[in-house]
Amino acid sequence: MENLENEINEIDLTMAENHLNYEELSKLYGRKIELNKELDSLMDLWLKLENN
Repeated sequence: MENLENEINEIDLTMAENHLNYEELSKLYGRKIELNKELDSLMDLWLKLENN
């Protein structure tokens, strides 16, 4: 989970700091959405395992 969170943070920093064109921003945003979905799934699994 920590690796996913770190990658999401790196994407946020890249999007905020660099002068990227629309295509580059769109690609980064798409990757961020994928990572957030994966992180949500892992967190759900972790909570289920913790409650058992």
